[in-house]
Amino acid sequence: MWTCLYRRAPVQFASRAPQTLNGCLKADHRITLVDHIGTEIIECDYITTMFSLFARYQTSPYFPNARSSMITFPAHHALPEALAKLMDEDAMKRKVGLIWRSASGARHEPYRSLELHKLTPLLENQSCRFFSLQVGGLSVVEKALCAEHGIVDLGPYLDTFSDTAAVIQNLDLLISVDTGPAHLASTLDCPVWLLLSQACDGRWYDGQRFTPWYASMRLYRQRKLGDWTAPLDNAKSALALPIID
Repeated sequence: MWTCLYRRAPVQFASRAPQTLNGCLKADHRITLVDHIGTEIIECDYITTMFSLFARYQTSPYFPNARSSMITFPAHHALPEALAKLMDEDAMKRKVGLIWRSASGARHEPYRSLELHKLTPLLENQSCRFFSLQVGGLSVVEKALCAEHGIVDLGPYLDTFSDTAAVIQNLDLLISVDTGPAHLASTLDCPVWLLLSQACDGRWYDGQRFTPWYASMRLYRQRKLGDWTAPLDNAKSALALPIID
């Protein structure tokens, strides 16, 4: 995670953010981007992570203030011609992005990730065209499954979060485990179905399908740790409906 440091009035914070986030952070006189956290920490009142910023900039967790979002769609970031053409094929089908594993190494791993083959109930939907937003390369098994189910691998096109944001803007839906692009898509108000392990963060509360943090996100939860049957069956039924909700 990327650390944000807040200074005393006037409210200031330094954000240690990787280059992949360049273009997705709004320009703000209160924000200073730094490569490494050093002496800035001495002058700060609070420390939080980039994807926990909602806890600081929202006036209430029950009424998210979207106007205060620190994430924005990158201006003038067009899809490469080859990628745009690739995504425009089968235009009559829904475009559904997929992210099934996280590489963050957070304490919730390996529970919040799943194997691609477990998404088969969703991949059987012939009205959708699926796109992998998985970065870092696919395994031999994953490549074979992508070929079998016609999943388009967009990983080679995703070098930065700006690239990911541009792709997300061209999707009808993102189905993802709890990882960075899911937060990015929700902040951009794009439809997201989040697949949640029973060992998820406290921010997702317990037993609710909706989250106060993101209006466009729906939660699909495990009933038993490690068992993705229920959330995937529910997502399969929802994907068969004529309207995404």
